[in-house]
Amino acid sequence: MNKVEPVTTLAISEPPLASVEVPNDVAREKAVGHHQEPKPDDSKAITLVEVGKKIREDVESQKPRSLDTR
Repeated sequence: MNKVEPVTTLAISEPPLASVEVPNDVAREKAVGHHQEPKPDDSKAITLVEVGKKIREDVESQKPRSLDTR
């Protein structure tokens, strides 16, 4: 029993790692819990997917046609 108590006391007295090793204010807010995560905007996500597809199509159309398919 005596061996358990000092370990428990040390664990309680040590500060949480998040409060010690946080590099910036945003991460600190997240660690503390005051930061509110923005909700994902579905319209933007769809737009970005569409933009990615358009860019991919443009790149594919500009590639020289080759018989070598990798």
